[in-house]
Amino acid sequence: MMRMNPRIVVVAVCALCVSAALCFGQSQPPQSPPSGQTFTIQSVGGSQENRQRVMTARQLMADGNYEAASALLEIVYEQEPGNQAVTGMLRTCYYQLKQYLKAETLVRRLLAVAPDQFGLRLELAELLADQGEADSSKAAYHDAMAGIPVQDTSRYLLIIRSEMSRNLGDEALKLIDSLRRQSGNSLLFALEQGSILETQKNYTPAADIYLTLLAGDSTSSAMEAERRLIAMLGFPESAGAVEARLAREAGTVKSRRVLQLLEDYTLKAGQFDKAFAYCVRRDSLERSDGAPLLYYMRRCAERKQYAEVIKMGQYALSRYPSAALTQLVTMSYAGALGESGRYNDAIAQYEAIRASSPRPQDRGDAVYAEAMVYMDKLREYPRALGLLDTVLGQYRFGNLFLNSMRDRARCFMRMGNLDSADEAYITVARQTNLPDLREEAAYYDGLIYLFRNKYDSCKSALKKLLVNYPSGFYVNDAMQLLMVLDDAGDSPDIMAMYANAELYSERYEWDSARTWFDRLTLADNKALADDALDRMLQISLKVTDTAAALDAVERLVTGYPDSYFAPYGLKAKADILLAGRGTRQQAREIYMQLLQQYPNYPFATDVRKRLRQLDADKIG
Repeated sequence: MMRMNPRIVVVAVCALCVSAALCFGQSQPPQSPPSGQTFTIQSVGGSQENRQRVMTARQLMADGNYEAASALLEIVYEQEPGNQAVTGMLRTCYYQLKQYLKAETLVRRLLAVAPDQFGLRLELAELLADQGEADSSKAAYHDAMAGIPVQDTSRYLLIIRSEMSRNLGDEALKLIDSLRRQSGNSLLFALEQGSILETQKNYTPAADIYLTLLAGDSTSSAMEAERRLIAMLGFPESAGAVEARLAREAGTVKSRRVLQLLEDYTLKAGQFDKAFAYCVRRDSLERSDGAPLLYYMRRCAERKQYAEVIKMGQYALSRYPSAALTQLVTMSYAGALGESGRYNDAIAQYEAIRASSPRPQDRGDAVYAEAMVYMDKLREYPRALGLLDTVLGQYRFGNLFLNSMRDRARCFMRMGNLDSADEAYITVARQTNLPDLREEAAYYDGLIYLFRNKYDSCKSALKKLLVNYPSGFYVNDAMQLLMVLDDAGDSPDIMAMYANAELYSERYEWDSARTWFDRLTLADNKALADDALDRMLQISLKVTDTAAALDAVERLVTGYPDSYFAPYGLKAKADILLAGRGTRQQAREIYMQLLQQYPNYPFATDVRKRLRQLDADKIG
C-alpha cells in the first residue's frame, strides 16, 4: 500500500478548509476583541493542531511554497488572531506572493486592535503605494506621522526613505521642508534630499546640497556627500552639470576639498591641463610646501603619464627649491625623466640629491635609483655595480640594503657572469629572512645549474623550491622549466639550445634569445618546438614587434594545434588585432572561439571582459 507524505495530507486537508475560513482581501469588517478585553500578543500556545500547522507552514515557506503556507496560516489566524508569530509569517507569505490586498486587509485588522503602532501604520501606507493607490497612500503616510514629535528624526527618516523607495519623492521633499521649518535645522535630511534630486535628474541642485554638507569637512555626512559627488562625476549623464557646479564653487569659494574633487576627476578623465591647474590652486590654498604637487606627480606616475610628472616636477622645483618635500619631488621628477628616455637628465637629478641632501636616507635612495638607470636603461653594468657597492658600503638601511644585494646578483646575471651571480645570490639567501628574496635566490640557483648544463641538479633545486615556496612568485616558472626538463631531458642537444636561449633572455639580449628559440623549432627533435614558439611570441610582445609576434602565433597554432600553448597564442593574436593590427570583428571571432573551446583556461575571465566591452561599444 502506498504511503502518503504527511505534509501533503495536511496541505490537502487545509485546502479543503480554506473555503470555510475568511477569504482575505474581501470587504469584511475587521475583527475586534470583545468589549472589555485587551489585545494580547501570543507567540506560542494554541491548540496542538494549530502548532502542527505552524510547523508545517514554516517548512513550506523554507521550501518556497508560500501559497500552501498561507492557506495553513489563514486557518490558524482565524482561530488565534493575536498570535504574533502567525501574523508575521502570514504577511511574509503575502509579500512573497505579491498579494498586497490580502496584506492590507491583515494590517488593517491589526491596526484596529493596536491603532498606535507606528510600524503597522507605515506598513499600510507602503501597501497602498504598492497597489498604486497614490492618494490613499499619501493619506496613510500623513496618518503615520500623526503625533510624532519633530525631534523624533529616526521615525521621520523611516517615513522619508519609505516614500523615496515608492517613487513619492515629491512628498518626501515636502516633508523635509516642513520638518526644517519646524526644527530650524536647514540641513535636516540633506542626504535624503540630495538622493531624491538625483533620482529626479536635478543634478545641479543635488550638487548644491552636497556642497553645503561638504563644508562640514570631517563629519560622516560630509564624507558621504563627497562620495556622492565623486559618483555623480563618474556618471556621464550628470558629470557635465556637476563639474560645472564644482568649477563655479572653486572659483568663488576657497574650498580645498572641492578643488581636490575636481583634480581627481579631471585627472581620471585625462584632462591633464585642468587637473594641473586645480592642483596648483589647491597647493596655494593649503600652503603645505608642495604636498599636493607631489601627490599629483605620484598619481600621474601611476598612470604612466610621465610627461605630466615632468611638467609638475619642473613647476614644483621652481616654486619650492628648498622645501621639506623637495627631495621627494626631485626623486619623482628624476624617475619620470628616466622613464621618458632622458637618462642623462635623470642621472643629473640623482647626483644633485646625492650632493645636497643632508639626510643619508635620501642620498642612499638617489644612489640606488641611479644604479637602476645604469642597469635597466643604459645596460652599463660595471657602473651599476659600482653604485650598488656604494649603497652596500655606506647606506645600509633596511630594504635599500636588501634590494641592493638582490640587484647586484641580477647585474652579474645580466653580464653573464654566472660564478659571481651564484655567489651573490648565496649571499642574499644567507643575509635575509624575507621569503620573496630567498625564493628568488633559490630559483636562480636552479637556473644557473641549467645554464651550466647540469640538468639533474637543476631539477633538484627547482623541486626543492616548490616544496619550500608552494605559493611563491616563481612557482609557475619553476614548474614550466621542470616540464621542459622532463620533455627533453634525454636529448642534450636541444636542452643545450634551450639553456642558451634562456640565458640570453635573462641577459635581455632578445634578438639572440629569439635566434636560439627559433633553432629549437627547426631541430629534428620537436619536443620543445611549441614551447620555443610560445617564448618567441612572449619576447616579440615584450619588444613590441607585433609582426614577429603574429608570425610566431601562426607557426604555433598551425604546426602544433594541440599544444597547451596554442590557445594562449590565439589569445595574444586577438589582443593584437583588437589593438589595431586587424578588425574588432576578427578579434571578437577569436575570443568567441576561445570561450567555446577552452572555457576553463586561466584567460577565460579576461576574454569575457573583452567581449562585454566589444558588445557595449557596438551598442553605444
